[in-house]
Parts: sequence; C-alpha cells; structure tokens
Amino acid sequence: MTHSPQFLRLVDDAKRRIKQTTPEEIKKKIDNGEKFVLVDVREDNE
Repeated sequence: MTHSPQFLRLVDDAKRRIKQTTPEEIKKKIDNGEKFVLVDVREDNE
C-alpha cells in the first residue's frame, strides 16, 4: 500500500514521540491496574 507524504510525516512524528512497548510490559500494566493508552501503529505487513 502506498501512503501519502502527509500520512508518512504524521507517522514519523508519532514514532519519535511515542514509546514502544512489549506484550509483557502491557500485561504488567494491566495486572497492576495502571491506566494507559495503547495505539497500534503497526504497518500492514506486521
């Protein structure tokens, strides 16, 4: 899939500012009752 340059800039900006996490870290947050926002930024092929 080909994305527009505007979309690609938006994704690049988000990737610089958002911390990536692992399933294990998410599980710990859930188990600890932490509140968080999970944004799925995977590409189509991931």
